[in-house]
Amino acid sequence: MKKRHLVLLIPLLLLNLSCSLISGFVSPGVIVRLAPDTTSAPDSATLQKASQILKARMAANLKGKFVLQIQNNSELLAVLYDPNELEIFTQIATKIGEVDFIDSVTPYTKGDAIDVTTQNIILTEMDVSTVAVVPGSQAGTSDAYVISIMFTTDGAKKLDLYTKNNVGHYLVIVQDGIVITSPAVNSEIDKGSAIIQGKFTQADANDLASILKTHRMPFKLKIITTEKRPLVKW
Repeated sequence: MKKRHLVLLIPLLLLNLSCSLISGFVSPGVIVRLAPDTTSAPDSATLQKASQILKARMAANLKGKFVLQIQNNSELLAVLYDPNELEIFTQIATKIGEVDFIDSVTPYTKGDAIDVTTQNIILTEMDVSTVAVVPGSQAGTSDAYVISIMFTTDGAKKLDLYTKNNVGHYLVIVQDGIVITSPAVNSEIDKGSAIIQGKFTQADANDLASILKTHRMPFKLKIITTEKRPLVKW
């Protein structure tokens, strides 16, 4: 009788172990298909560039595992292993990522929409060389973190000319037509680098630095399908 119980118990333990192993390698996820929102199909080099830019954005903004690949030489296929990151992925994937520095005599509020085609654009993201978040002069205060920007040679010349004649103005930073911040021009900037102060927390400073380092997409992406399904973990 005891032997019979042991024989029955061993298969049961093996079944439970098998179920545990399977559940350990499967998790909920999201598969997203994206395509260029253009009238003409992009060439393979342009699609590859868009893939590289989006992958860099995902690496900077997503915490979970992801996969991104070109499909059928016409679409991008994104796999998110954390379905909770779909919203932020949608935001970073559907942005062109155009960053403009525009002149203004008054500051704008963060989140304001601006038609940049009607504004005096001083610089773009193409004029930015490097961006870093550094401790401010007053640690432990609202100015604990600032953003340090190094401009390209052409960008430095533009900035020098602009700041020389517009002290007291605001160099408003706009991404895809939405105001990010409005730093004041306090003095002439002729060294090719600038510091942006704005009572930034470390998280706020990192977000702004990420925006300034973002490359502009060669075209706008649109989401074709979104499918939630269990995904096998790697």
